[in-house]
Amino acid sequence: ASEVGPKTAEVGPKPDFEVIMKNYRKDFRITCANVWQCLAADTTISRRAIASRVKIAESSVQSAMNALQEVGLLKREGYGKGRTWIVRTMPSRESNKS
Repeated sequence: ASEVGPKTAEVGPKPDFEVIMKNYRKDFRITCANVWQCLAADTTISRRAIASRVKIAESSVQSAMNALQEVGLLKREGYGKGRTWIVRTMPSRESNKS
């Protein structure tokens, strides 16, 4: 997989959220899709900024980010203020390995 820098995202076909996120409630899938789109636009965006844009609680943003990581659409890179997110266009089988 190619590495991407801050404020960029991988380019490719949009995954079918209904298939990838099928084990989650429909309303939560919509939240996840909105959070995923915010992160795809700016990989350094804060949870607070996402919550403000999507008009949901920060805890809901965190839950969505956790779910996106579980299915392989999101991966954390770095720590603290230097952290960014790698937004994947398709789930990776490597995401389950630690």
